[in-house]
Amino acid sequence: MPQYTQEAFSLEINRRAVIIDTNVLVDGFCQDDAGHYEYVRYFLNDSEVPQFLIPTAVIVESWGFIVGKSKNWKAGRELLAWVNTPGKGVSVIPQLDNFSDASELSKELANYKIDYVDSVIYTLANKISTLCDLNPPIAVATYDTRDFFSLKQARPQLRFTLYDDLPPR
Repeated sequence: MPQYTQEAFSLEINRRAVIIDTNVLVDGFCQDDAGHYEYVRYFLNDSEVPQFLIPTAVIVESWGFIVGKSKNWKAGRELLAWVNTPGKGVSVIPQLDNFSDASELSKELANYKIDYVDSVIYTLANKISTLCDLNPPIAVATYDTRDFFSLKQARPQLRFTLYDDLPPR
């Protein structure tokens, strides 16, 4: 039987990189609230953030909300075009080895209602912050601060911060 091998993934991480959560991408590509949409688009396209890190699970979940739930194919295509536009500082992070870590974190924190994609984000943030010795730890841009504070309470040893310069929702 033929064997498929995926090569190791290596990426230079800017110390001011930000991991993006699903809700930020959905808000930045769905025009439900025109004023808010413009603010998030500015954040994604013109802010001083040098590098956006987006786990594959976030891309899939965003597509599900934008195209699956909202039936907004145009916005879905715009999201994929933005992710693949050179010069935007977007890096999609494949999920190579943190599946079991994220799955365990999600099970462990079931009482806090932390879903799998959030577990992927915070597992990745902790891993990047630890392996790259980032101080302060990498920031996560999210509007779901309930999950952020629940995780900080349940697992204070996880290394990540909240990106606090998002436009208000």
